[in-house]
Formats: sequence, C-alpha cells, structure tokens
Amino acid sequence: MDNVTERDPLATRIRVLEEFGKIITQIATNPELWRKLSFEAHKELCKELGEDFMDYPEFEFWFSRFLQGNFNLDYHRSSDPKARSFLDLPWDTFEKVGEYLRLYDRLELRNVCKDVRARVDNWDPKVAKICYYTVKVWSIDHKSRRESYFSQTMEIHDRFNNSNPMSFVMNVLKHPKLQLEELTIYREDQDWKKLIKRLDKSNQKLHVKKVDFAHFYRSSKIDLHFMIPGVLEEIKILFLYPKRNELSEIIESEQCQASRMLHIQSGTCPSEFPLDVLYNCPRFTLRLEGKHEDVYKPNFLKTLMNKGVVQKCVIYMLEPSDITFSPSEILKYFNEPEAMVQDIPSLRRYPIPGTNEFYELEYREEVKSRKGPGFRENLVRLERKHKPHEMAERDQVVTRRRILEEFGKVQMQIAAKPELWRKLSFEAHRELCKVVKWWNFINYPEFEFWFLRFVQGNFDLDYDRSSDPKVRPLSDLPQDVFEKIGETLELHDRFQLRNVCKDFRIQVDNWDPKVTKIYYSSANDWRIWQTSRPALYCADNFGLNENNRFRPGFHRYPISFVMSVLKHPKLQLEKMTIDLQGIMWKKLVKRLDASNRKLHVKNVEFQNRQRRANIDLRFMIPGVLEEIKMFLVDPTREDITEIVKSEQCQAAKLVYIESPIIFSQFPSDVLYNCPRFTLKFGGSPAYRLKAKFLKKLMKEGKVQKCVIYAHCQILKHFNEPEAMVPNFPSLRRYPIPGTNDFYEIEYQEKSIRLERK
Repeated sequence: MDNVTERDPLATRIRVLEEFGKIITQIATNPELWRKLSFEAHKELCKELGEDFMDYPEFEFWFSRFLQGNFNLDYHRSSDPKARSFLDLPWDTFEKVGEYLRLYDRLELRNVCKDVRARVDNWDPKVAKICYYTVKVWSIDHKSRRESYFSQTMEIHDRFNNSNPMSFVMNVLKHPKLQLEELTIYREDQDWKKLIKRLDKSNQKLHVKKVDFAHFYRSSKIDLHFMIPGVLEEIKILFLYPKRNELSEIIESEQCQASRMLHIQSGTCPSEFPLDVLYNCPRFTLRLEGKHEDVYKPNFLKTLMNKGVVQKCVIYMLEPSDITFSPSEILKYFNEPEAMVQDIPSLRRYPIPGTNEFYELEYREEVKSRKGPGFRENLVRLERKHKPHEMAERDQVVTRRRILEEFGKVQMQIAAKPELWRKLSFEAHRELCKVVKWWNFINYPEFEFWFLRFVQGNFDLDYDRSSDPKVRPLSDLPQDVFEKIGETLELHDRFQLRNVCKDFRIQVDNWDPKVTKIYYSSANDWRIWQTSRPALYCADNFGLNENNRFRPGFHRYPISFVMSVLKHPKLQLEKMTIDLQGIMWKKLVKRLDASNRKLHVKNVEFQNRQRRANIDLRFMIPGVLEEIKMFLVDPTREDITEIVKSEQCQAAKLVYIESPIIFSQFPSDVLYNCPRFTLKFGGSPAYRLKAKFLKKLMKEGKVQKCVIYAHCQILKHFNEPEAMVPNFPSLRRYPIPGTNDFYEIEYQEKSIRLERK
C-alpha cells in the first residue's frame, strides 16, 4: 500500500479518507475541533508514511471535503480559484502594514521568504543613530519611536537569538535603505570587527553622515573603509597616543579626503603629536593640550599654506586661564605688511601664487572651554578663500612694485656689471622672501620675468602675460630623444624624474625598468636585481653612497624605493622571493591594492619559516604566475585551503610545497582540488599513506600533474596487472573512465610522478 501511495494520487486520497473515518465520531461530537483533529491525523499519517507524504494544506483540503460530505476522490483541483497569498496585497497596503510594525518585527518578517524580503527592503528603516559600546551594550535610535532600542531590551532577545544579540544590529546595518545621521563607536573590539567583516562580504558600505569614535583610543588604528566616501561629512576621533603611520592611513583614506571636517582631539602635547601628517588633510579641527606656542609656531601653519592642500583648519589649544597670555605672542610670527587686513588686527591674508585665492588666518582668544571655567581655549583658523577680481588685480600690482623696489636696490650694480644680473636677481628674490617671511611669496621664474623687464628699461606694471609665447617644457622633447635620456639614467634617478610632474610620469612609466628579481625579508633587508646594472640595489645603499640625501635618487625611506619598483606599470619579474610577510610587507601589498595593480611575476618563492602558513597570493596576476614555492613549518587546513582555492594557484604551472612535518600530519585531502603540485615532507616514508593519497587523486580526477618525494618501495602498492607497462617496470597507466585520458604513474629518482595524459 505504501508503494502505491507514493505513486498514485487516488491511493493517497483514500488514505486521507481512512484517517477521516477514524475520527468522524469525535468530529460529530465536537465539530469545532475538526481542524485540530485534522492536524493530528496528518501528523500521525506522516509518522507512518514519511514527512514528505503530503503537505498539510493539501491534506486539509481533502479532509474538509470529506467533512462536508463530498467523497468524490476524482475531483481535479485545477478548477479551484487561485489561492491568494500575502504577497498579492496591493503595494500601498503592504507598505501600510509595514508602518505599524516595529523594526525588529520588520526584520523578522524579512526572513519569511525572498519575495517578502524584497518588499521589506524597500521600507525605510528610519534609523537615525547607532551607538556601539560592546557586543552586549548598544543602542539604536528610531525616528518614529520615542524610545531607543537597547541591547538589554527583552522583546528583541525574544525574537533574535539570545546567544547572539548582535544579530539585530547586523540586520540593521545590512539594510539596503539604511541612512544613518550618526554612528558612535566607543570600542572597535573583535565583535565590531566581525560585524564589519560580514558587512564587507555583503558588498555594502554604510550610508553615514557623521561618525564619532567617542572613546580615547589608546591606538590610532581607526577603520573607516566600511562607510561611503562623500556621504560621510564629519569624522570625530579621540586619540590617546596617536601614531604617525596609523594617523596617516586615516587621512589618506577616501572617506577622510572627501569629508567636510575631520575633528581630532588628543590629550597629547603638541610636541608629541605628528602634526606633519596633517599637511595632506583638506579639512580638520585639532584640539590639543599644552603650551600655545608649541602649536602656533609659524612652521606648522606656514607649511600648511605652502603645501596648499588644506582648505580649512581650526586649531584649539587648551590651557589654564590663569596663565598670562597675549595674542601678540602668536601674531608676531605673521606680521608681514602685505598680509595685514585694515581695521582687523587679528586677521591675516596670504595670496596663493598662481591662483586667485588666498589663505585667511584668524586668531581668536578666550573661547569658552569645555573643560570648565578654570581653562580657556585659544584658536587659530586657517581657511582658503577666493579673491574678488579687484582684489586679485590689486595684489598682482603690489607684488610687481615690490620686485621693482628690489630691482632699484641693485640697479647700480647691474649697470656696472651687466653679466651679473641673473645672480643679483636670484639674491634679490631670496632676500624678498626673507623680508616677507614667506618663501613662495612669488616663484622665481615669475620674479625673474619682471626683474628682466626692469633691467631692459620696461616699467609697465600692467603688462598682461597672456600674450607671451608659450614656454616649451622638457616634456615637449621628441619621444625618441626622451627615451635616450632614460636609457642613461639609473633606476632611482628615473623615479626621481617621475615625481616631477604628471607628463613626466606618463613618459617615464613607458620605460622598461629592467628589474628581473626581487628578494624581500624586511623593510631593512631587501634586494633588487636589474639587467642593466651590475650591482644590485639593497636597503644598505640608501642614505650611504649613491642614493644618499645629497643625490637626486634619494628616497627618504628605503622601503619607498621598493614600493616605487612594485608599482611600476612595466614591471615584469622573473622571480620574487619573500622571506617574511611582516607588517611592512602587508602595507606594501595594501598600497599596491589601492593602486588597482597586480604584480607581473613568473616565479614566487615563500621562504616563510614561521609556524603559520599565512601566504597571500592575491597581489600577483593569475596565469602569468607559473611557479609557486612554499616552505610551510606547521600548515593548517584553513591556510592550505585558501592557498589552493586562489586563482593564482589554480592557474599556476606547478606549486611546490615543502614541509618538515610527516605526511600523516599534513592535510593532504585539501590538495584534491589542486591541479599541479609537488610535495616534499620530513619524517617517515609513509608509503601506504602516499599510495592511498595518489589513488584518491586519480579517483577525484582533478589533478593534472603531481610529484611526491618517496622511495621506490611505493610501487608495490600499484601492482595491478592491467596498469603495468611492458618493458617499463617503473611505469603504471590507469585509464580514466568516460574519457580518452589516462593517469601515468612513474617512479623517478627519489620521487613518484602522477600525470594525466
């Protein structure tokens, strides 16, 4: 009967009728219990015939018909009206349902099915703010709800797995319509990092306007990558001990560069804060504690203006209010007459050469301190602004008059010795920059142009230079001439030339660097071989001989030279040897990723003798990479799996794996998916295990070629008569079912080879 039931719908309905007959008396006595009795009957029948015997809606349909006295078992359900589902609700009705649901109810509804999820994801979650303290302490502010959602709220725990309270937060963060006004992070702990990792896997970035890292972080390693650049307007960070490299990483991020303001507060004194990192930050606010003169010295602010990157910055200095202080102590560094602003003694304006813009410097004192009445906050604001047209014209004429004044001072000397005019011009420019205390008050080519006009007796200050013939730059040289120049330059000189301007960079990047081999162990231990240079480059060269700071090829940090080589678009390495994948190497690879480049390498060797086999191959071009050599001290299954699954490994011609461990301890089954590899182990021969492994490889059928170091005794495990090859005792051949291929096993000196042919 069971077999018939599985095949015949009529037999199935008969079984339902039989179950109905068993309880018809109970239903007659208590008609209101028919649905409960129907459900129990279905459950009992499924116990007997299996869970997939019949779904309950179908069972209930026939049960209900029998209850109504309709025993026609041949009824065809195709004539039934179509069943309406929840998803058939009109769109506006569905949205009204959503308006009455709380956020956690929406997220619960979202998990019903894919179609419901698509609709729920179109509802605005109306979450305005999220605060994260720890995995057990967080809050979510909802626009349409007075109270916030807290991690301690029991109603959330009832719906979301109590063992993982962060699942609610994760569901909110992954919502495609989430648009946060503010995200406050008190701790970037391991649980938070797991959340961000899951967010990365979903290929989503958070739509956040303001982020506040609200706790004094002992480390300045702040992660911003998971937020959308451009949307993020304000970043607020509290630092306890800021580190130069970590702060630099924050400032170089897309999020920081595109934000409207970066607020930094630190208890560090100015002398210990890496101020120079801020030269590349467009907009920032800095609050420090200590003596005002430490931060308001002219060097920092004037360098900010010289660099020309900053758009706006405000620097606060907190100090006790009982300290005697005069604003003249600060403004005395900015007393250039041409920078003064009439009737506003606390304001200075510095023109930006070659533009119609200027930097406005303003000092304010006695700002009310957040720390209380016993303290004051003095501030300096530096902001880049556009000049009105009239102001720009007036400034140009004023500058030319200053040049004319300098010319007047040396006019007699030039008249006596005309050949010295260029030398005197250069010295006059230098003196003028000293007087105005502004080294780029006017660049020298512009100064020399006007100086020469005055030498020639032309004193028209309103002359328009737009009619001048175009100056021919070096980049206008014919391509073949430029390439001949490149052939005579050393690699470090090429990189120096590359940094001159964008046009040079394009031309220099077309020159083959002729680097064939790189060895890397650490930031201070690396070597680079070049075909056109007999001596190799190494870290010791830098700062000593040909690459010292007095030569044009000098790199401030030796590792920066390596980065310049790796990022070269024409680099084609024959071999790269990596001894240790330390922190600096990971930074190099990260910068390589940021430039959207992968290395063109044929052979790579990891001489990594650390315990973990944490090997990164993703920065090399798959297909170009032919050979991969690895020495693994104590490899784990996860590490080997990640290596084998990589595109680089799958496309390589051969992967060499060497390990001191014995074969039985190595996760060899991971290699079933590796097309081409060589294995070499320490310890006992393990003939039987190796033979078993080879047979499994042939059975899986994915390996193309492999070589395992072993003794000739391993062949005794491959003595099938049909596999023997006449006259070749060390050869075996195994046909692959369903193909015209076969696997060939051959014992060679100290190794056995398996190859698909």
